[in-house]
Amino acid sequence: MEIILIAAVSKNRIIGSNGNIPWDIPEDISQYKERIKDETVVFGRKSFDPDHGRSSPSKHQLILSRDDRSTDNNSATYVSNVDETINLAKEMGVEKLLVLGGGEIYTCGTGSPGVHAGEDVTHSSWSLQIK
Repeated sequence: MEIILIAAVSKNRIIGSNGNIPWDIPEDISQYKERIKDETVVFGRKSFDPDHGRSSPSKHQLILSRDDRSTDNNSATYVSNVDETINLAKEMGVEKLLVLGGGEIYTCGTGSPGVHAGEDVTHSSWSLQIK
């Protein structure tokens, strides 16, 4: 399985501000949605929170959260840690897992033994600098 971190980053290294992205570029949103369409994605509870008014065109969402939660969204599953996320994705037969953030999610996976264990997991990143 390939794990890909996706982030759009401003010149001053900001990926989000007060629960929102700090820019409004329709072309950016379009290419982002196209890139994640039909993929399995992982992001944190704050990024998944429907109060933000965002929807994901992805095939399945894995929501990483410290809290035990549930959702009415049939394409979403809550997971409690990085190892559970990786194991569930493997069980689902996921070949490419896209990590969409937020900031805590990008940080938490980098030191997890489960992320680095096994020859069947590779890592890469796609980043876009917003001007």
